[in-house]
Amino acid sequence: MSLKRIIYLLITVTTITLISLIIIFMASGYRFDFASRSIQGTGIISATSNPDGAIVYVDAVPKDATNTTITNLRPGTYTIRFEKEGYADWEQKVAVEKELVTKIDALLIPLYPSFRPLTYTGVNTTYISPDNQKIAYTVNTNNSSGIWTVNLEERPFNLNRQPQQLLKNTDQFNYSQSKLTWSPTSGQLLIELTDKSGTKTYQLFDLTESTTTPLANIEEISKQWDDLNKLSLNELLATVSDTEKEKITKFVNPAWSPDDQFILYQTNDGDLINYHVYQVVNVNSARSNIPTPTLKVSSTDTVFSINKNTPHQVSWFPNSQHLMLTYQSDANNDDTTIEIIETTGTNRTHLFTGLIKDLQAYPNPNGTKVVILTSFNTQSEAYNLYSIELQ
Repeated sequence: MSLKRIIYLLITVTTITLISLIIIFMASGYRFDFASRSIQGTGIISATSNPDGAIVYVDAVPKDATNTTITNLRPGTYTIRFEKEGYADWEQKVAVEKELVTKIDALLIPLYPSFRPLTYTGVNTTYISPDNQKIAYTVNTNNSSGIWTVNLEERPFNLNRQPQQLLKNTDQFNYSQSKLTWSPTSGQLLIELTDKSGTKTYQLFDLTESTTTPLANIEEISKQWDDLNKLSLNELLATVSDTEKEKITKFVNPAWSPDDQFILYQTNDGDLINYHVYQVVNVNSARSNIPTPTLKVSSTDTVFSINKNTPHQVSWFPNSQHLMLTYQSDANNDDTTIEIIETTGTNRTHLFTGLIKDLQAYPNPNGTKVVILTSFNTQSEAYNLYSIELQ
């Protein structure tokens, strides 16, 4: 091989190597900074929203619409804001690190949500199933009196969305005034009936078989259900270290998130109840090379506080990233307010204020709506289930 060909070969190999290195560095987020005349590492923000199509602002500068990725960001903290017509603005400070993709997934709450009736029979009291897929309720309206269920799952063509009557009132059993308890598996209902003399009787209704079994007492079934709950909790605790387990067992009123990655718990501070979110460190993920998600706030920080004398309830939103707070906002006229709050304590967003009977409000399994027990008919005292449409 001649010297000329060797030189050409070396130049070609060197050029290909340099181009490959440049591509690798650029793919890793490195860019040449003309101001400092040096190569600087950059990060990326992956911005998604539900619903999508929101304008993304980075430090008040519009960039693109969700869902999108924003590249060439120098390491640092940025104020990210999502704006979409008809929805409340979403804003949060986000830390960007070089060579890393920071994921943002925002839930946008409509400013003027629509309402859709789910029942027409009138509803006394509701009971949400442990899997949040069904609501059992009692009805005391003429031929409709008895126990009913409505399925909250989203299914194609609205299959199985119509309410179904499980049991009708009889001369012997007044199911309209019964108290219901769901089984841990959401497959059975324990029915407590009280006659005119105050004597209690119990029945077990199987939703799969549509059968009713009289119970002489509830001690055995209560023990079975308690054992199932303990087994489920022990399975969750088996995934954490002994140190984590000791910490978790001290939490007051702990509630695990739907994805089992977080725990909501309470602390008391005088007249205030403080709510906190704790991220569970899973033993398997801690031992692997897969990084676990990190909360933006410490588990000791307060997500929100509420006066202990204010009637309220707090539930997990299905995405495990938000909490739903339902509370009596006006003691004079029984107005109730629903707010959606991120587990970081940010973007506390108002959803609804109005009449809700006994704080009975539940998100559906995929978080596209919130079901409330209310009445929009000023000519009637009957309550019915309505869905607040989030999309």
